[in-house]
Amino acid sequence: YATTANDGNPGNNWGINCTTGCPDFYFDLTFCPPNSTPTNYSEYVELSTSADGESGAWCQDGNCDYQNGINISIMNACGPPQPTNGAVTFCSTTATNTSLFSSLGWPAGVTPVTTGAWTGPSTLANGYLGNYTPSTMTPGVYTYTIGTTGCSRSATVTVTETTPPVITAEPDLAYCAGATVPLNSFTSTPSSGVTFNWTNSNTNIGLGVSGTGSVPSFTATNSGTTPITANITVTPTAGTCAGLADVYVITINPTPVVTTSNTATVCSGVPLNIGLASNPTGATFTWVAASNNQVTGESTANQTTNTINNTLIATTVQSVVYTVTPTLNGCLGTPYTITVTVNPVPVMTSPTTASICSGTALNFPLTSLPSATSYTWVASSNTNVGGESTTAQTSSTINNTLTNTTGSTQIVSYSVTPTLNGCVGTAQTVSVSVSPITTPTFTQVAAICSGGSLS
Repeated sequence: YATTANDGNPGNNWGINCTTGCPDFYFDLTFCPPNSTPTNYSEYVELSTSADGESGAWCQDGNCDYQNGINISIMNACGPPQPTNGAVTFCSTTATNTSLFSSLGWPAGVTPVTTGAWTGPSTLANGYLGNYTPSTMTPGVYTYTIGTTGCSRSATVTVTETTPPVITAEPDLAYCAGATVPLNSFTSTPSSGVTFNWTNSNTNIGLGVSGTGSVPSFTATNSGTTPITANITVTPTAGTCAGLADVYVITINPTPVVTTSNTATVCSGVPLNIGLASNPTGATFTWVAASNNQVTGESTANQTTNTINNTLIATTVQSVVYTVTPTLNGCLGTPYTITVTVNPVPVMTSPTTASICSGTALNFPLTSLPSATSYTWVASSNTNVGGESTTAQTSSTINNTLTNTTGSTQIVSYSVTPTLNGCVGTAQTVSVSVSPITTPTFTQVAAICSGGSLS
């Protein structure tokens, strides 16, 4: 504490007794009570003659000396309040500013003092608020001071910064609809004390909209015919310090479905050539036939063409079952069965020749194995014969009445084609011999008696 007293003219000699013209004394007294709570305050002030050689003494109540003293009492003294220290942690990449003033503590019932100033590693902004910007300022101890020299209060705010965690980038993933997608966990640098928050842009893949920690296992869904995708955004956070988010893509491919008809019919010996199709388009196929010992030509080992191209042979009506499995973008579709009915091709069993007399109905029955459901027959024209059908007929009997207009045997050729369940057999040629009618010639002879010999 320091005090001074004078009348403005240190050279004056006021005498022993001053009753008139006495100087006015004033004191500059600087004091600072121990706290901001109002209290009675007393200070002893010692008065001495000046050191400029002037003689004299201070007298009080008849007690004179070159030194004397008085007690100065101040009632209800109150200095500036004492704030308490604070601490705050920021993320080092944060570009927004925060007031350090709000981190100080103040006594109960005391209005925070806003006339102070800040000092520290960086120059804080906005006066008493002490705005700190982590991305451009230096962490450390910042001091807030209030009051005047000799009677001041100060408190500190310790600023620390946390480096944001860096997540390990996740690869993009692809799954088939219906597949079980495994749990996916994340890592970062540093790894300790880091939490991961994730969001999902498309819940149609079968995953929820958001979560904390690992992305859980889920069943992939895709009810459409084209691939669907979802962006998974993962943000690492250490305390209040969030790192840059990582985004990876989950693609769910649809399961292909075979759209080819599940039945087909083919004639024995005719290439099958069933084109395989899928939804979505673009699938590849694996197909195989179940063995049928009444049929030859079926593939009983896996084939990978997009066409079932077997040539099946059967002598009776038979069925061959094919199992087709589609694959698209690595996704296997449900196996699909196609049942192929194999119809035999009829073979003519009728005789290949016939003979009739001119003018007699042919009535030639047609037969085949298996028995055909229909026959088509037609005759080649012979100008020496009349009655042959030179346009196609569809009866099961060749019923022409042929007339030989010559005196020699004539041949009429018929082409006969059998058909069974749409399967056309090989044409057969039937050659019909048409004999002419012979007219006898008589010679007149002499009359004879009854019982005589004709010579």
